[in-house]
Amino acid sequence: IGQSAMTIYGNELLSRAISAWNRAKSTTANFNNFETTCDDQNVVAGDADQSREDQQDMIVTAALYLWEATGSSEYKNAFDTMYLKARPVAFYWWGPYFGPVQRALLRYTILPGANATVISNIRSIKANQDNVLSVADYSANTDLYRSFMPDAQYHWNSHEVKSNAGLNNLDFVTFNINTGQASLYKEIGESYLHWFHGVNPMGKVMLTNMYAYGADSSVNEFYHSWFGNGTVWDNVFSSINGPAPGYLIGGPNKDFSIPGISPPGGQPPQKSYREWNTGWNGTANENSWEITEAGIYTQAAYISLLVRTMANAGATVLPIQTLTLTANRNQQRVQVNWQTDGKATGTRFELERSTDAISFKNCYTTNAVNGFKNYGYVDVSSEALNQTVYYRVKEINEQGQVFYSQIVKLFETSILKSFTVFPNPTTSLVTISGECPQADNLFILINNADGKLCQRIDWKQSAGTFSRTISMNGLPKGMYWIRIVGKHVDEKIKVSKL
Repeated sequence: IGQSAMTIYGNELLSRAISAWNRAKSTTANFNNFETTCDDQNVVAGDADQSREDQQDMIVTAALYLWEATGSSEYKNAFDTMYLKARPVAFYWWGPYFGPVQRALLRYTILPGANATVISNIRSIKANQDNVLSVADYSANTDLYRSFMPDAQYHWNSHEVKSNAGLNNLDFVTFNINTGQASLYKEIGESYLHWFHGVNPMGKVMLTNMYAYGADSSVNEFYHSWFGNGTVWDNVFSSINGPAPGYLIGGPNKDFSIPGISPPGGQPPQKSYREWNTGWNGTANENSWEITEAGIYTQAAYISLLVRTMANAGATVLPIQTLTLTANRNQQRVQVNWQTDGKATGTRFELERSTDAISFKNCYTTNAVNGFKNYGYVDVSSEALNQTVYYRVKEINEQGQVFYSQIVKLFETSILKSFTVFPNPTTSLVTISGECPQADNLFILINNADGKLCQRIDWKQSAGTFSRTISMNGLPKGMYWIRIVGKHVDEKIKVSKL
């Protein structure tokens, strides 16, 4: 979209915001009378019922941004008059809620023409908030995972709250408040981010399907209509595609409404967690959404914390040169390839290998060549051939800066030598045969042409050959995929039902 088109769009949004302000001013008698019980239970554009406090926060927030956008004294005067009613000021508490109005209050303090007394009041209150999920708790080591929240705050959508707690610490840095503790605020803000990346009692990256990006354990399924139970996007290990990567789920919820499901019921607040996606989607009345739903507000808070942490740490977007990295095992060798944008003055690439995704060692070094985009290495080491192995590319530019590619994971050789399905086509029964060199938990999945899971069979298979006959009598005629899945295998065969 060109700049002129964006300018037109921006002006339209500003015009709508001004119209909304004027209407709100009229319907509330100049922001004095607020309707709080107008919800008729018909969903039109969000929750119609907003408390008086909610609406006052919205007015202060809108006044700030409209003043910044237009320079009109009407909005500045409204802010100067009403900021004392905003909850962070009125309650003298800048906790992990009311985030938009907190940012608006602080932003006011850095704008030209702001009232000096108002600036002083806002900054003074914020400066005295070290006892709210900040320096006091962090220094006292009140949380094993270095991202303290009271038990009461592990409620529905607790991950938004935890993100906001990190952001509140970074606000001290962004707006230059208590500057002598800037490094400590950065450290605390980052510690809340680490919770989402594995520093939590589950030992899990709390984002969906992050194995391709270096996670050893991440969220395998979550509540969302697009990625619902029984769809091709259902589960990382038991559906054809698995969920898309990078969604942050709602988080542990001590108030989960069905205590008989344990976990999440019957657990400490931080471990009130379960990973599943049934309920409210026609499969079971289990309310999984109370734990694993990924709301847009959750994503927004997490992304804001991630970006602010990177900016405050002076981080550089990674990588500069390396665009893709792949690894494939073929007989007695592993072929590793990576591709760059070809702009590689003074750059050196070091391919690193690991067996635990923690300790990496160099296995190949090459200098980059300007204009050359494709690089590769054949790894024939015993370390690469006989076990699960990880690779990454370390990039060093002419200034000595170091960047890393994403990590790729290559599983050990499949435990299943081969399997067959007979007869194919079939009218009713099929027999699945194969051989396991070692014991494993196997399961068979039958998916229809649309990817919907139709049947699943699990069993513990000892080492040796096996043969299992299964019925497809209850399935309509058509094409199906039969998959056999184990610890390190995922293979499938197309079968026709006549």
